[in-house]
Amino acid sequence: MARASLWNNENQKQYQAERDRSAREVVDRRRGAHTAAALDDIWAALAEDERAFMEYLILSNRRTAIARRETDLLFRLVDKGLLQLPVGVSKVFMEKVHTAYGVPEDVWRAFSVSGDRYVSPDAAASADRVAALEARFHDIVEALIV
Repeated sequence: MARASLWNNENQKQYQAERDRSAREVVDRRRGAHTAAALDDIWAALAEDERAFMEYLILSNRRTAIARRETDLLFRLVDKGLLQLPVGVSKVFMEKVHTAYGVPEDVWRAFSVSGDRYVSPDAAASADRVAALEARFHDIVEALIV
């Protein structure tokens, strides 16, 4: 009696479809697609310090902040999907070394496209506002980079 194969063309197609769907989800999550889609609701629910930090990044036109030490503010923004840590960075590592916190690509694009919904477009006040926010967050941020 011949042994029946468990792997056939239909199983292979299902496997490949699931693999491709899973890969797209990982890419979308890393790019922040789910956060960008819900950005208005997330923004409305932010605490004042969270909103101010994101405003600091937007007005500075910088997607990435290098933090001197771990801070609750940045972790809250990571939890909400507005910031991400580099892949493979652990909390133990963050306690000893500077860490990059970056705004996901799709979230940054959403801020760029409709930033005036989140931050005042008044350019004259922006320089003063950036200076005030820089002074406020100087204990947390080592540098901002593109």
